[in-house]
Amino acid sequence: MKKKIVAVALGMAIAASMTACGNSDVQSTETTENNAEAVTENSTASSETSSFAMKVNPEEHVESLCDYSAIPVSISAAYEVTEENIASALSNLLVGYGLGTAEVTDRTIVEPGDYVNVDYTGYQDGEAFSGGTAEDVLIDVSNNMDVNRGTGYIEGFSDGLIGAEVGTTIDCDVTFPENYGVDSLNGQTVTFEFVINGIYAPVTADELTDEDVEAAFGEDYGITTKDALTDFVEQYMEASYYQAVVN
Repeated sequence: MKKKIVAVALGMAIAASMTACGNSDVQSTETTENNAEAVTENSTASSETSSFAMKVNPEEHVESLCDYSAIPVSISAAYEVTEENIASALSNLLVGYGLGTAEVTDRTIVEPGDYVNVDYTGYQDGEAFSGGTAEDVLIDVSNNMDVNRGTGYIEGFSDGLIGAEVGTTIDCDVTFPENYGVDSLNGQTVTFEFVINGIYAPVTADELTDEDVEAAFGEDYGITTKDALTDFVEQYMEASYYQAVVN
């Protein structure tokens, strides 16, 4: 889940960094023109409010500040950008943009380590229950998580997928934890029906080509090579870690 959060953040950062430049002047001008009249009309009220605020004398309310210099502050994490976490973030970014997986076509049986595309429906006492249905979901069967969203499932959810065959429908019994948080499901055993749509494998950054990068990021973001994308990820992570240290 943590990895996926990094991937989503990086994707948002790309969009923000690439779109913030072109439209800011136009938007600023339009905002100024459209709101000039409103600002003029409200200037009197604003002045009155400001004058009232200025009458507050902080010295009448604050006698002294505490000696906060003695409060210990420590950094509890290693905020260091390494080749390993850059590669991890890059891989997860590729998943978010549809470049992180490739369909497996030389076999039809799900194996440990596979990503499996499924539709599923959860049934309790023979009736489909609310929140238990999804379509076109990519599940990492070994880590029991949604590949694209980065969220984990309840224990045992994806166990029955290993050994399943593409094109078939299987049923798996799964027990919710006692403290799941939904009264009707706490501690209850339900049946999930899975439709196995396809098998996929993760694609590493080493397998990525400049053509892949340009197709995904070139037109919208101006990033056309794998090296450029890697540099962006590194710069983003360095900026994020720096901000974390400052905070």
